[in-house]
Amino acid sequence: MSKISIEDRLRLFIRASVDIVYEMSADWSEMKRLDGKDFMSDTAEPTKDWLSKYIPQHEQLRMKTAIAEAINNKTVFDLDHQVNCIDGSVAWTHSRAVPFIDKKGNILHWFGTAGDITKRKADELALRTNLMLLQQAERVAKAGSWSFDAETSTFSWSDGMYSLFQLEKGSVIKPEIYAEFAGADSFEKATSIASLIRLVATPFDEVLNFNINGVNKTMHIKASAVKADGSATMIGVNVDITSLLEAQQAVEELEDGQKSEILKAILNTQEHERYVIAERFHNGIGQLLYAVKLALIQLTQSLAIESTVKFEERKKYLDELLNNAIKDSRALSRELTPQLLQDFGLEVALKDICTRENSAINWSFQIAANATVLDPYLSIFLCRTCQELALNIARESQATHAALSLKENSGLLILSLTHDGTGIIYQNGFSDGIDLSFIKNMVALLNGKFTFNSNVTGSEVSIVLPMSTRFKLMHG
Repeated sequence: MSKISIEDRLRLFIRASVDIVYEMSADWSEMKRLDGKDFMSDTAEPTKDWLSKYIPQHEQLRMKTAIAEAINNKTVFDLDHQVNCIDGSVAWTHSRAVPFIDKKGNILHWFGTAGDITKRKADELALRTNLMLLQQAERVAKAGSWSFDAETSTFSWSDGMYSLFQLEKGSVIKPEIYAEFAGADSFEKATSIASLIRLVATPFDEVLNFNINGVNKTMHIKASAVKADGSATMIGVNVDITSLLEAQQAVEELEDGQKSEILKAILNTQEHERYVIAERFHNGIGQLLYAVKLALIQLTQSLAIESTVKFEERKKYLDELLNNAIKDSRALSRELTPQLLQDFGLEVALKDICTRENSAINWSFQIAANATVLDPYLSIFLCRTCQELALNIARESQATHAALSLKENSGLLILSLTHDGTGIIYQNGFSDGIDLSFIKNMVALLNGKFTFNSNVTGSEVSIVLPMSTRFKLMHG
């Protein structure tokens, strides 16, 4: 039986191997052979330009450094590096070569193998990219993710989890850690969560309060169980919602404050209106009716018998008193209910409201037709607002000229009232005849803008509202 030489054994191994097989000289200056396996081009004859042929330019320095280290230490050459493929592309390979050393300790040559790891490198890159994105997302969202393997009882945290609990990465952790940091109101829930994690059975969704290094934090914790091939894993996520809750509370407090101010303004205005109405009844209609009562007492049958002339005079006086009472009651009713608005529309109502308060003021109007077709409640709001402003101008400003403008521009309704009288001074939003804070808050409710300017030459009020406003006014 003939013996098989070492070279024949090497050729058989190369032919049978699925990896790339190569042989290098002692100093790697010459590649003796390479079987590229349709991945890299073969080298059947020894060649000294193997580096430029097989290794991309940007990888050559790293390759030379690894070779020099293996030669100096007479150790295995082991490196992941890029190579030029037979199809002209650049791919990744894991190359490993062992030195053949003689009895004197001299390296005779190197024998190595290399495998295609391009897909593995792509997967590693994708994994690193996804991990980086996860870390960035956790930092931005103040979140962390975790998993618990039921088979090994391994509790694993992401970097975000260590950051949330301000622990050093690698610190010993276990599901019971939630209870260690839980606030008094969340301890029971935290203990329950630890049990659920270890059971890897029931998903949960909880909000817990923690005390972390003296700082109170609120976290939303959500988890679900994943079971496959007989194994069970609980995966979950923690999100720090402390800032969110604080922001929500701030918004609620702001809204509550605004609502409170609006309510105060509405109540103050309603009380003011009731006071004005009561005063009008007492000083006007009430006194007229009292005078009617006195006149009726004097209008007796005996007077009619004694003096027909006096009876008729007192009867005429009584008739005048009743007519004045009726006239005042109609005027008051007119103020309470804008009947002209219902009968003739917004333009007529606004003109009547402004001119009836003081006939000595010369009013001018610019009312666009496309600005008068509005939601009924918005029209009432404009009437009431103009009534308050016009009444104030008539009583407080000593104006001789005033102007009202109502127009539409790009979907916005613009109301403006100006006068040339004395500038009105408002204290805490009030003057003697107007509640400015009420108007401002009502405009705010309508998503509008209110501006007021006053000086010695007059005042101007401007209100800008969306034309599409829908708002039902509150009545006391």
